[in-house]
Amino acid sequence: MAEEFDIPLLGQIPIVQTIREGGDNGVPVMVGDDELTKKAFMDFTDNAVRAIAMRNANLEPTEIQEIVAQ
Repeated sequence: MAEEFDIPLLGQIPIVQTIREGGDNGVPVMVGDDELTKKAFMDFTDNAVRAIAMRNANLEPTEIQEIVAQ
């Protein structure tokens, strides 16, 4: 889909039962035992942070707008 819309692919999260089970039990993936899934989430997070930082570095600062209540 990223290729279809010409946007960068930030990562791929495997569809595994441990993600759902952990959510049902209140155990986030990052504190669970599934190292492969943890790595997928970390890779996604790293890529998202990097993409946001690069985007922000290349944008002009936004103009501050004053909001006046009427």
